[in-house]
Amino acid sequence: MKILSAFIYITAISVSIFFSGSEIFCASLEEIAEKIHYMTERDALLSRNIANADTPNYKSHDLLQSPEEDDDCYIMVTEDGHLSDDEDLYRVVASDALEVKPNGNNVTLEAEMAKKRENSIKIEEMVDAYNQMNKMLFSAFSAVGK
Repeated sequence: MKILSAFIYITAISVSIFFSGSEIFCASLEEIAEKIHYMTERDALLSRNIANADTPNYKSHDLLQSPEEDDDCYIMVTEDGHLSDDEDLYRVVASDALEVKPNGNNVTLEAEMAKKRENSIKIEEMVDAYNQMNKMLFSAFSAVGK
């Protein structure tokens, strides 16, 4: 009976976690970890934009996640040498230019700092969600052992 209760509990917590005002609707720890990885990579790219704010002819970039593929259609790698779709998780795109400086640089520090702050808040939310799910899973497995 304890095992069945733990299974139901784990199933219930792995369906979704929601933080009001954010986009956290993840079904698993793996999805949360992937989202954290994406936002960390985006944070690095935004930092690079800020660092190059005075570099002549530098164009600002942003990182987008590739659209989710249909779950029924995917690429399976069956042998070494086959192409994999793992590299297509993110796309670097040119950011919209609010202004272009006389030296050809289009980085606007205020806009980049705002994007970076928003991204940082999302990273914090996702790390909190990840930690919360880990704690729930730990307590569920601890209850099974008693």
